[in-house]
Amino acid sequence: MSLSLASLICHIRQELASPEYPHVQKLYEELKSDGFPADGVLSIQKIDSLHYIDVAIKGHRLFAIIPMALFREVAAEGKPINRYTLPGRTIVGSQGYSLHRNEA
Repeated sequence: MSLSLASLICHIRQELASPEYPHVQKLYEELKSDGFPADGVLSIQKIDSLHYIDVAIKGHRLFAIIPMALFREVAAEGKPINRYTLPGRTIVGSQGYSLHRNEA
């Protein structure tokens, strides 16, 4: 199991226990209403039929799996951004978490 998948599963489990995520609570109700098999393992067909599982997974993309920056080098000629100019060959970084929450 990859670190990303393990993190996704842990995050959705944490959301299932938190009432402040309405889309995940709908997934919980969907799971609860259909019941679980005796062995507690859902089939792939059953998982594919769940509407809110996709919503929960897509919602997970908004959360960083590992808090780290994505580093890039500015082109040799530099780069103007809004009122600032980044000097050429400067290493810059940004977090995916921050980028996906920029309302601009």
